[in-house]
Amino acid sequence: MRRYAVCSIVYNESEYIGACIRNWCGLVDKHLVLVSNKPWNGRPVPNDGTADIARKMGAEVIVGEWETEAQQRNEGLAILYDYDYVLIVDADELYTKDTQYKLIKMMDNPIDISWRSDRQRPALRISSMTTYWKTHEYVFDPPDRHKPIIAVDPKQLFCHEHRQFGTDYAPLVPGTCHHFSWAKTDEKVKEKIQSFSHAEDIFKNWYEDVWKSWTPGCRLQVRPYGTNEKSIAVYKPAPKEIMNLING
Repeated sequence: MRRYAVCSIVYNESEYIGACIRNWCGLVDKHLVLVSNKPWNGRPVPNDGTADIARKMGAEVIVGEWETEAQQRNEGLAILYDYDYVLIVDADELYTKDTQYKLIKMMDNPIDISWRSDRQRPALRISSMTTYWKTHEYVFDPPDRHKPIIAVDPKQLFCHEHRQFGTDYAPLVPGTCHHFSWAKTDEKVKEKIQSFSHAEDIFKNWYEDVWKSWTPGCRLQVRPYGTNEKSIAVYKPAPKEIMNLING
């Protein structure tokens, strides 16, 4: 029988870790949460109880320190080496049941004869991302073009940098990742832009000039980094199914 696990790497993610674990309950054999005692960048801030929430939700929790995002992800892959696929799911990434079932169907049928018939697909990507802004009602428009890997065969791949796994072959799972990376309080956003793996890429004065200045309906370019993509925030509330996960 095939076995699947979710690996979530976190620092302070108390607002979404419960929804993330709830999202996969009953669909996978294990949810592993690696909770770091310190951020990848910047100074540590007070613990927000993420590990305690994850334990109460039934996840396996490991608390430690990792120098980089890739190092933290790779430890998770090593621990879950015996699973057929490891799902790469950050705490603020949620999926509808329809998308999850499509993903599981592809993992249940892992051989793609158009690639090579003797080995399962090394990874799978999600076909679209919806990134939320400020609240659960506004999203980036146009949306992210990024199609991140969301499932990895731990026997074939390891993480090279950030969320890059060094493979050109990763078929798309039809569906959407609902990404709440910027649906946070002022305090949490300030903490995020100082600590996460892309901290050095944040535009100068972005917090004051964009985050604090934005109002509904304005045309500010809201993306915090990346010169090739520009987006405004438009009204498009999250699906009820996703909100039910967040609200518990």
